Amino acid sequence: MTSRPIYESDADRGRQAGVVAKLEQAFGLTATAPQDRFAPYDAVFRFRHHPCVVEIKVRRNTRKRYPTYMLSEAKYHALCAIDAQGANALLAVQWTDQLGVVQVPVEHTVSTGGRYDRGDSRDVERVVALNDITTPEAMNYIDERLAKLGVPKILNRAGVREGDIVWISQFSFEFVPEV
Repeated sequence: MTSRPIYESDADRGRQAGVVAKLEQAFGLTATAPQDRFAPYDAVFRFRHHPCVVEIKVRRNTRKRYPTYMLSEAKYHALCAIDAQGANALLAVQWTDQLGVVQVPVEHTVSTGGRYDRGDSRDVERVVALNDITTPEAMNYIDERLAKLGVPKILNRAGVREGDIVWISQFSFEFVPEV
């Protein structure tokens, strides 16, 4: 079995370093690099002796054009395992127009995806799309998906009233009937 090529370039590492600098400024902390070159994350922060690992993705388009927080399923599960051991795990995505951060584990979907432009069949793999609900755009998307699935009508028929709190997995919202 041959080893997989490492595609990360010095320019990629430079862009990631720029994201680390932004996170350092936002957190008011200094990051350290992982001890293991093959760790499933790019930076480590310490909050009062409590570690927080951050995987960084840098996109070359706007968030509106490519809004997902996406990473390989294997890396997602590795971050979840780190979280289960007591460290916080974050995924930071730098788009050309903004920086977003989401905590792992989080609600997600699994599909097949990845890079198709390098001609490496191993770039296409099972990926996890993390669901970000921290922006108005994300909430609008969720509202549209729930409406498309008929959830508001089902809740109405079930007797849910305006203002009732509805739970779907770990996500809750205040019910507002369709007009």
